[in-house]
This record gives sequence, structure tokens and C-alpha cells, in this order.
Amino acid sequence: MKHIVIGTAGHIDHGKTSLVKALTGNDLDRLKEEKLREITIENGYTYFNLDEDIRAAIIDVPGHEKFIKNMIGGAASIDIVMLVIAADEGVMPQTIEHFNILKLLDIKSGIIVLTKKDLASEDIIEIVKEDINDMVKGSFLENCKIVEVSSKSKEGIDNLINELRTLVKDAEEKNKEALFRMPIDRIFSVKGIGTIVTGTALGGTISVNDEVEINPGGLISKVRGIEVHNEKREFANAGERTAINLPNLKKEELKRGMVIGEPAKETSSFIIDCKVTLLKDAERSIKNRDRVRIYCNTNEIMGRVVLLDREELKVGETANVQIRLEEELCSKYKDKIIIRTYSPMYTIGGGTILEAKANKAKRFNEKYIMDLKMKEDGSLNDRISNYIINNENKMTTVSEIRNSFNSTEEEIDKAFEKLEEEKIIIRIGKDFYIHSRYLSELSNKIEKYFKEYYSKESFKLGINKEEFKKNILDFKAKGNIFNELLVLLKERKIIDFNETLVWAFEREVKFTEEENKIKEILIEKYLKGGFKTEKAEDIIGKIDKKSKAKEIYNYLIDTKELIYIGEGITLHKDNVEKVKDLVINYIKENGSINIGQLKELIDSSRKYLVPILEYLDREKITKRVEDKRILV
Repeated sequence: MKHIVIGTAGHIDHGKTSLVKALTGNDLDRLKEEKLREITIENGYTYFNLDEDIRAAIIDVPGHEKFIKNMIGGAASIDIVMLVIAADEGVMPQTIEHFNILKLLDIKSGIIVLTKKDLASEDIIEIVKEDINDMVKGSFLENCKIVEVSSKSKEGIDNLINELRTLVKDAEEKNKEALFRMPIDRIFSVKGIGTIVTGTALGGTISVNDEVEINPGGLISKVRGIEVHNEKREFANAGERTAINLPNLKKEELKRGMVIGEPAKETSSFIIDCKVTLLKDAERSIKNRDRVRIYCNTNEIMGRVVLLDREELKVGETANVQIRLEEELCSKYKDKIIIRTYSPMYTIGGGTILEAKANKAKRFNEKYIMDLKMKEDGSLNDRISNYIINNENKMTTVSEIRNSFNSTEEEIDKAFEKLEEEKIIIRIGKDFYIHSRYLSELSNKIEKYFKEYYSKESFKLGINKEEFKKNILDFKAKGNIFNELLVLLKERKIIDFNETLVWAFEREVKFTEEENKIKEILIEKYLKGGFKTEKAEDIIGKIDKKSKAKEIYNYLIDTKELIYIGEGITLHKDNVEKVKDLVINYIKENGSINIGQLKELIDSSRKYLVPILEYLDREKITKRVEDKRILV
């Protein structure tokens, strides 16, 4: 079944509510105050079936200026609007504000409903129609039908339903394949059931027993029950009015404007980047750092507008801006916002979120402004490429992109496949991607670094891994991803590495004849010394040019020609391999080995035997069990 959300907008509350009742049979004014004052305070929700395979959810939003924030929250999720205008009153200031909000929210389809036709003469109706046509000229409602009805007598209601059927058949449904996300518009508790939240699902599907995350805040819950239009269901789809039972959360933990989504899939931030347009008839401009009210989905937050390329955004103008919020906002790329003044409150503009989790930007930064232009106009491939190259972590995952972009998994997977095929991005390990441009910059940086380093340290093979991270990488690369990056850099013949060091690819130390002699002396000493080799300082102390000998000793340690095993003891690599084989074979035959048994194998003293066994433990060849060693 196709699910479409139809919203009623306009300033005449009683007329809208009566219209919905005539269409569906349901009275949406549920509050006592609403009935007494004949105004809509809270958004009203119901549904009716337009056809066997089309169900329309109805949202009746408040018309009174005091409840515009509720109107915006309801209008943000609608697919088709019924702009309701009373024939006996015509276009009013609040009608114009509602209409402006609909345009700013980029509503694509709608119909104009002229109610109370029984209370106005034909001449008055024609004048009202002329005013309506003037108001909607050049907008998405310019060529729409104006349907005259009387909610009281139901005259014209059948005609309205037929027109709605036509509109709904052509309307695009919300994407069931996208991530599930639902802005909360109501929260209440039911005794014996627990906390229930309601909203309109903007994308995806939710099922009973699904785990969900509520943001901002990162609250985790499990869906115990689902209702769609007062009907118990096992699941709810995009576009449906949905009530979700979250039993482990208290009503006080939640508030209107939070977003229910899939775990680890939503983004919350105090800073957003947006493309903003001020209305041509806005009552005022925006100056840099003006404090305004921001409305996004069902949320209202105060914030300051930072103008990136000017000092003042004048009425009718459009610009990319940064908005620094006073509370966290959970939003996504391409979500719509409405801007109203702080006090007195009136709508002055709105726009589209280009970056839902922005960093503080410096004003008049050309690169930042161009990046925002790319986010606004670029293809999905371009925007993903731009996101990766500008990511402060320098790497990203497909999952991270899915969370940041309002696109389906299929669209994002195809974009990654194409970008990888064109070698714009490069996969690192299983899950991470790096931009080829950054990899090129990193390669140049590494080459320059080692060139300078070796000019001062002629006998050094390289630097330790932590030093490499600190001095060369300008982002945090942890655990496996760091090792995967090293593998990639080695494959590209930029660096080489071992367990502890990183060095320039094909690093070659050129020794003079004299230096070669010192190196040979050291190697011979350690080979012949076996398992009773003197300490390094004693060996070096017997060589002329001790400082040179010390540098060459360190080089042999770096290249693993010599192995420092601890307690001031260094062995030649061949002797280390020999003792490894002896210990492994002995344990295989006898089950374990102790210091005395090792002494019989290599004829050495305790001074050497203990460090040798501890070294084998560190290398995870053996492990100690009481006073013995067994194989790991």
C-alpha cells in the first residue's frame, strides 16, 4: 500500500479542523482549550484511505501565530499540502506566513481548498481567488486547482477527494530503503505499558524488537510495540504516522525534537552549515552573529548565524552560512530548516542543511565556502570525495558516509565502487578509505621528512612507529588501521617497516671503509661471544672512535642484525635464532624447560639465562608457569 502524508495549512483553525472531519469523519481537536477557543494548538493526526492501495495520513497543523513552531514540526514531514483559505476571509497575514514556510520546506505538491463557500457570494469568491493567484504566482502552487467546499454541507468534498487521488498517485513516497529515522513530536506514558513516542517516519522501516537510538543523547532502547493509526503492527514504514513503545526510558528523559534512529546512524552537533534564503518580504535582514530561532523537523533551537562571506544577509538574498546552536541538533544532510526572529517571533527565511556536523569555520575562508558549494551542487560521488578529503580523521568508512548522507545504501555503495574504480579513493584494509590526493600529499611529506632526518642521522635506519605517528601523520590512526596504512605505504614503495621502526623505502646506509671495519668488528664480537657476550659499553669501549662505534651499534640494533634482549645484554641474531630453536625443540620433547635445563643446552650463566627466557616470553614463544616455561 502506498503511504502519503497530507498536511493542512492556513490560518483558519476551525475551518481546517472541520474540513478534516468532513474528509475523514474524525475530529482532531482533542484538547478542551481547542474546543472552547476553536483553535488548533497541537498538531492533529488521522488518516483515511483514498483508494484500495493508497492510505493518506492527515496532519492538521495550528494556524495561530503563537503555535507556528507546532505548525513547522508538522509541515516538515508532509508530502502534499492542502492550503486552506476561508472564502469569507480570504488571504490573511498568517496564510502568507504558512505559505512561505511551505515554500521554504520545499513542499513539491499541493492543492488550495477554499472553505466556507456557503458563507461568501460568488463575487467575493472570485476576488479571493484573484488574491490567491497573486500570492502563489511563481510557486509550486501556481498551477494547482482551487477547490471550493463547504465542510458544513459537504458540498465539494467528493471533488476534493478526487483531486487528492490524482495528486497522491503522482506523489513520490518516502524512501523505505533509507535509514529509519523519526523525529519525535509527542511523548506520553501509559500505565502498565510505559513511555510512548509518536512521529512520522521520514525513511526506512522499524519493527518490534528492533534496537533504536534516540538523539541527541544517544539513549538506547528496544521497541516493545508499534501502532500505526491506532492499529497494532509488527512494523512501520516510511511515511506512516507511528507510535513506538520504549519501555526502558522515562518520559522525562525524552523531549520533542529528538530523533529515533538506527543505532550509531544519526548525527548530533552544536554547529551546522546551511544554504539559507531570506524571504523577499521578510521584515528584516540578518547581520553576522544575529540570534535567531532555528526549526528543523520537530525541533526548535536558538542559535547564532555566522555569515561566511558577507556582513549582512539582506531580504531576498541567498548565502551559505554557519549556524552555531545553543543545544545539540540531530539532523542530516539536506534536512530543511526554518528561521524565525528571536523576539518578536516571525518567519524571515529558511534553507537546507549542507553539513550536519560542522567544525567552527573562519569567515571569508574561500576554500571552506567552495567546499560548501560542492556539498550544495556536487554529485553524490563529488560530495563523498569532498567529505573524505576534508575529514579530520583523513579516513572514513562506508558506514560513516551512510550516516552522514541522506542517500540509500545502494546509492552510496555504487558511489564508493565508482570512486574506487577511478582511483579517487583507496581502500585501506577491510573497511577504511583514504583519498588519493591526501595519500599523495602524505607520500611527499614522508619523503621530505626522511630526507631531512637522514641528513642529520646518517646511520639511522628509521624512526619508531610512535614517532612516525607524531611527526608525520596529522590524524589519529589507531590499532589495526595504522598497521593497514603502513602496509599500503609499503606496497606503494614509500616506506618499509618492522615491529618497531618505520623507514624510507629501500633505505641504504653507505659506510666508509673505516666504518665498515668497525661494523665487522662488532658483528664478529657478537658472533663469537655466543651466549656470554660482553655488554655493549664494554665492547664499544675497546674500539677506537667510540662515538662512531656507538652509532653503528645502534644501526645494527635497528636492522635486527643484533638483538637487545634486556638487562644490558645484546646477542647476534644468529645466536638468538639458535636459542629459539633449542628451546622450542626441548619443550616439544620434554613438555617444559627451566633455567637449569637451558644452562645445559647453551652453557651460560644465570646472568644471561634469565634475560634470554624473559625475551622469549615477550616474543610469545614461551610463557612462564611457576619456575618453568612452556610453549605458547
